Amino acid sequence: MKKCDELRKATDKKDAVPLVTELKASIKLVDGTLRKCAAIWAAIIPNMSIKEILKILPKLYKYGFLKKDKTMNVKISEILTTSSKVIECGIHPMEVFIQMKNFEAGGKRIDPKLLQHLVAEKNLSEEEVAKLKSPVQIKSPTFINTIQKCMNISINNVKSTNKRFLITVDATNKMDTPCIGNRNISSVEAAAAFIWYFLRTENHVTVAVFKESEIEVIPMDKKLQIHEYAQKIKENENEYLVVSSPIEWACKTKKKIDVFINFIHHNEYHSTIPKDVKEKMKKPVEVLKNYRQKLTLPDAKLINVCFTSTRMTIADGSPNVLDIAGLDSEMPKVIEAFSRGHFC
Repeated sequence: MKKCDELRKATDKKDAVPLVTELKASIKLVDGTLRKCAAIWAAIIPNMSIKEILKILPKLYKYGFLKKDKTMNVKISEILTTSSKVIECGIHPMEVFIQMKNFEAGGKRIDPKLLQHLVAEKNLSEEEVAKLKSPVQIKSPTFINTIQKCMNISINNVKSTNKRFLITVDATNKMDTPCIGNRNISSVEAAAAFIWYFLRTENHVTVAVFKESEIEVIPMDKKLQIHEYAQKIKENENEYLVVSSPIEWACKTKKKIDVFINFIHHNEYHSTIPKDVKEKMKKPVEVLKNYRQKLTLPDAKLINVCFTSTRMTIADGSPNVLDIAGLDSEMPKVIEAFSRGHFC
């Protein structure tokens, strides 16, 4: 406790650095005047987890510590690209992707409701509001490449479920809308990242896009990058979608699927469906029940991911049907656990 107090009171880096090293202290114990000091961060970084390091990268970049010729750049790059360290920490590739997008954007965007509160309570200037709304984008392709390497290594942290997946993506122009929970990522980017992740961790993955009342299967090369998957989705733009169409397609073609995953932008998709199509539509849960019976797959599951709305109402309490809203680092783990049947 005595040394912790000494560290809190230290205002000279010569006194603080040895204490940080000895105590394996976090930045929270360091006096505010030293929190932009490279020597302090150099002492703290080795004691941080990869998850913690990824979260603070935008801050370190703004402090100027991640330039090519900086020692800290080399040190952090080594941590993020050492296979044993990435695997030991168990970080999920989708979590690395989320942090990479936050780094590219200069930090996580502020929640609109929090911004509204700050404007009302703190009397912020227009310049301050503009900074909060739009962090300065980071131009560091070399370091972004380092994070991508970390993401590639982290694929080894995921074990295949050995399930058969049909991933169907909303290809309307609304998919450019930012995700709830991670506004630096558009819905189409999130869907593309999931395709990238599933194709590298699962052996049986079919990818499709919604095509009005039907779907169209899109061949996807496992070697493509996330932005290339996003481009393929955009090339197949459609006017509207019917959520049950992937199940109907699998039923018609007798394709055995264990888990149907739908990635859509918003629950308002229903309002764009033509009246004559609506009149013939069945509820997705009913279509799934029919599919289970017809193909003798009683445990077939349906996951509906709505990136930009919390008001998803496809799941009605029926077993093996799940609605997910937004995007965060825990979401891929929820999908994996549900696919394995851990919710039932």
